[in-house]
Amino acid sequence: LTKDAQNVLANVVSANHVFKPRAIEITGHADRSGDDGYNANLSRERALAVARALGTKKVRATVMEVDSKGESQPMMATPDGQREAKNRRVEILVRVK
Repeated sequence: LTKDAQNVLANVVSANHVFKPRAIEITGHADRSGDDGYNANLSRERALAVARALGTKKVRATVMEVDSKGESQPMMATPDGQREAKNRRVEILVRVK
């Protein structure tokens, strides 16, 4: 995980301790540079990596919901086969109530 990603995770950990959320949704995404199956797996692995990192910081697994979207929900529309860093991401949503 990048330094920026580590900072985001630190904010999620802080929110977890302060707000005691009912759920933390972690959703992985991929760009369109690989085939659909590869991207589905890659986006899931991205989300799981974030969940593991949060787990090492005492965020309960029972609060985390891991999902993946593959290349189906790009941030930036691109043609098939094109790499795009903005589409390779994990989104985290902290649900308090």
